[in-house]
Amino acid sequence: MASRLNKNFIHVIGTKKEITYLVSDLDDLEIDANDIYFAVANDETSQPTFTKTLGNGIEINQEDKKQFIVTIDMADTLSMQAGEYFTQALVQDGNNDWFMVGQGTMTLKNNLRKN
Repeated sequence: MASRLNKNFIHVIGTKKEITYLVSDLDDLEIDANDIYFAVANDETSQPTFTKTLGNGIEINQEDKKQFIVTIDMADTLSMQAGEYFTQALVQDGNNDWFMVGQGTMTLKNNLRKN
């Protein structure tokens, strides 16, 4: 199972964002996942700042079942500081084996909106 491994994106603190991952080597098959895991951490050795799992912030795209969508909610980043964070996405297949399908950098920017 593979994907575009480098997935870098910009996000604004306190906003919602959807990130789509394409699992590329499925030919005409669909994602056969027991679970999908997405994590954001300060770096590769840190504990995650927040995580998402299948059914809890991650959904398989019903129109293209080779894709899954990670939703970062507004509350996920409210306590975070602007900067660069490490991200990683993993898929667990029907045999309970985990495969990394994406990693990269989330550049978190300050929200200029004033309440």
